[in-house]
Amino acid sequence: MMPYAPLLAQSDTAFVTEGLALMAVGMLVVFTALLLLLAVIMGIRKLTEAPVYPALTPEPAAPLMGTDPPADHGLSPERLAVIAAAAAVAVRKPVRVRRVSVLTPSASTWARSGRRNIMTSHRPHKR
Repeated sequence: MMPYAPLLAQSDTAFVTEGLALMAVGMLVVFTALLLLLAVIMGIRKLTEAPVYPALTPEPAAPLMGTDPPADHGLSPERLAVIAAAAAVAVRKPVRVRRVSVLTPSASTWARSGRRNIMTSHRPHKR
């Protein structure tokens, strides 16, 4: 038999009590550290947050009608009206012709190819 058996039986309650106290202190330390870490993270979040400014109301835009200076492009007003009407039919929205540039036959092959690609990629839908 073990000579220390009665000693262990009497001190079992002391070991359990000491173990519970150690567990409580350990849990208290862990939860305190977690709360401290949470406070640090929240503080960093507040420091790095972008400030919220009140929404600004935009100023009303100036009307566009009649603001462009007349261009000297050499086209009659009737031709400009026809061009504007054709563009409005093609895009199905009102358009405003701001500039007209006439292509010359001496335009580069690359420019013509690029224009052809752009014009064929935006085909109007059949009605």
